[in-house]
Amino acid sequence: MQQRIEQQLRRATDTYAQVVALLGQVETVAAETGQSIPQPLRPRGIEQRTLSGAAALTSREREVLAHLSTGATNVQIARNLVVSEATVKSHLKQISRKLGTSSRAAAVAAYARMTQGNLGFAP
Repeated sequence: MQQRIEQQLRRATDTYAQVVALLGQVETVAAETGQSIPQPLRPRGIEQRTLSGAAALTSREREVLAHLSTGATNVQIARNLVVSEATVKSHLKQISRKLGTSSRAAAVAAYARMTQGNLGFAP
């Protein structure tokens, strides 16, 4: 049951990020062509084109963070996720940028705060 809830949370977060990105693209095209966007297209409370924190993370970035929080090295994370170490480093750079952190420890601390906000379930 917990695993199913975690999957649903991941999917919902990914879907939200995709919707916001798509709305940003629509706004860009509308601005470039001088068209206006009907109000119902943008639900209240959705930021324009930018996501921050946990909502901005992809499911793969959350997986990398989960491994990072166990103290795993880049090589260990790469082996577990069946990717190259360079890919892990790329994910870590994106995670740091999205969470506004400058170190692995800060990213793990942000991850801990994120998971506490999700009823204690790791994303």
